[in-house]
Amino acid sequence: MYINYEYYRVFYYAAKCGNLTKAAALLQNSQPNLTRAIKTLEAELGCTLFSRTNRGLILTPEGEALYRHIRVAFAEIEAGEAAVTQSRTLERGSVFLAASEGALRCLLLPVLREFRARHPGVHLRISNHSTPQAVAAGIKYLVYSIFGAMLGLLGIFFFSNYLGTVTFVPGGVETAASAPSGLLLITFLVIIGFGTKAGMFPMHGWLPTAHPVAPAPASAVLSGVITKAGVLAVLRVIYYLVGADVLRGTWVQKGFMTLTLITVFMGSMLAYREPLIKKRLAYSTVSQVSYVLFGLACMVPTAFEGAMLHVVAHSVIKDALFLCAGAFIHQTGKTYVRELRGIGKEMPITTWCWTIASLGLIGIPPTGGFVSKWELATGSLQTGLAGFDVIGPVILIVSALLTAAYLLPVTINGFFPGSDYDYSGLTNKEGGKLMTVPMILLAIGVVVTGVFAQPLINAIAVAAASVL
Repeated sequence: MYINYEYYRVFYYAAKCGNLTKAAALLQNSQPNLTRAIKTLEAELGCTLFSRTNRGLILTPEGEALYRHIRVAFAEIEAGEAAVTQSRTLERGSVFLAASEGALRCLLLPVLREFRARHPGVHLRISNHSTPQAVAAGIKYLVYSIFGAMLGLLGIFFFSNYLGTVTFVPGGVETAASAPSGLLLITFLVIIGFGTKAGMFPMHGWLPTAHPVAPAPASAVLSGVITKAGVLAVLRVIYYLVGADVLRGTWVQKGFMTLTLITVFMGSMLAYREPLIKKRLAYSTVSQVSYVLFGLACMVPTAFEGAMLHVVAHSVIKDALFLCAGAFIHQTGKTYVRELRGIGKEMPITTWCWTIASLGLIGIPPTGGFVSKWELATGSLQTGLAGFDVIGPVILIVSALLTAAYLLPVTINGFFPGSDYDYSGLTNKEGGKLMTVPMILLAIGVVVTGVFAQPLINAIAVAAASVL
């Protein structure tokens, strides 16, 4: 059950004062708002907490039982406030620090010695241990990364021996007529290996595990930059080493397209079902990066252009979304999407940045996401592969609808929380400039990459002409 602590605050002061007028004065609120909050709490608990009399409010047996617990909770809160007040003087209290081994030894220890000498009454607690979840995520990423790198490295050995070179040449170094036996199988395994870095099915499992335990800036780098390294490797293998002419129309192309479309749909569906906001964005990355891989798999100029455009658009969009999610979590402590109801009233700048980035990821004009997805959909119709020229656009459209379904609820419920939302407890929780300015710049970038996409399209078209 979601707990609105403001309702319990109202209940506590109403029970303590025995009068709504006095409670409203202490809380600096209006009596109707307090009455509404108490009625809402009673409805949620399914019982009556107060009996209204001419002498004021009298607790019912259920109210007495609740008050005994709430009174203890508020006593602890008041004790905590007192402790914090004392700690401001640095005479007493405790400080908890978490730092890496390198930062601790090289930077913090000399400073902490001086601090300890000046403030002997302050207790220092220092930790340089990762959480079990972070360790598990790191191990999982290591396993996936090693396996993917192994497939890629074995493929490079094969290319070196049988192709005679691993030099990257636009259009590839091989022709269909002279291709050695086993080239197609090795190429497919190499694509799977490098696709691990990009989060492509069936090697996508590390992404949803790593993102929730990583800080928001690290998640932004993972999603916006690191996954693109896998995309670059796949691009190099297909277009600059083996050659699209060798792979076009083969089972490798069809298998590669099938895996990318599975990943696009599966990632979108898992994101839609995921309640944790950062994990939802992680599954979204799984889906969106496979848009790029699908464009590469089509092996036609328009789809190639769409893939490269989506590399740029997705990097900007997803960086913005992860920074927004990190701001929500940092400022409110809320990690679930359902908890962000009314967040647009508390953090309007962050929520507007989230909204703009969301529209970009859905593919709404005039954002960069619209331009890239239009090119991808158009290119998929030009593949000439029976079935894929229909299935491709359909899955892209379904994925766009699912993207809207898992991103826009934050905006809708954030700005329009409903008539039953308690506005009395609203506070401005917007972060400082160091937090908001990068989000604003990235949100602007989401639109700029769409409005001024033509110069980038022209540059990509030159590269596409050299490899196709």
